[in-house]
Amino acid sequence: MNRIIEHLKENWIKYGFETLVITAGILLAFGLNSWNEGRKTKQLEVDMIRSLIKSTEANLWNEVETGKRELVVSKSAEIMQVVLDNDLPYHDSLEIHFRGIYLHYETWIDYSAFEMLKNSNYILISSDSLREQVRNWYGVRLPGRESIQDEIKDIIKDMVNHNEWFKGYNPIELTDFEKLKKDHRFHGLVSYKIWKSKAWGQRLTDSARNSYPLLVSLREELAHLEGQ
Repeated sequence: MNRIIEHLKENWIKYGFETLVITAGILLAFGLNSWNEGRKTKQLEVDMIRSLIKSTEANLWNEVETGKRELVVSKSAEIMQVVLDNDLPYHDSLEIHFRGIYLHYETWIDYSAFEMLKNSNYILISSDSLREQVRNWYGVRLPGRESIQDEIKDIIKDMVNHNEWFKGYNPIELTDFEKLKKDHRFHGLVSYKIWKSKAWGQRLTDSARNSYPLLVSLREELAHLEGQ
């Protein structure tokens, strides 16, 4: 035992240096591993935000364009409603407006990026406020729109079932048009369709406008992450 103690006393600097080197190596390896994991996590977040920006931009454009078309459809239907309600004569230029009564433009929402985020339990976004903003927009505010689309489809279905002419998609005959002018149920369906089309078009327009703050927040967060 005394020999061992004497040996350690004589070589303590050597052993101390070796221990220091080993400890430093372990800490360096641990630090490099943590740094590498941090880079991977940051890249995953950058990719996630880029995907959300792409989806949100596509959804915004789709809502704007679909909203415009739906509002045009409601205007055509309004023109026909005036003709029907006031017993005005039919002329060929009304054909396109008559068909507008039966038109409806559906929209689609790209949820792919949000589903990826949701499947990660929302951990791919580090900012609490941005995470909540995305979850509120894609998880709460957008999903409720399907109901109004279904209502418009049901109205059109009722009009088609009520008006045998439209099933053949043929140019309307004057005799058919005269019958429709006296058909109070058809007038009511047209009025209801106009109201719903206006509501749908305005809702899409408002939704596009309201999604812009989210798009700005996503772009700012991306710039922040890429600048680090």
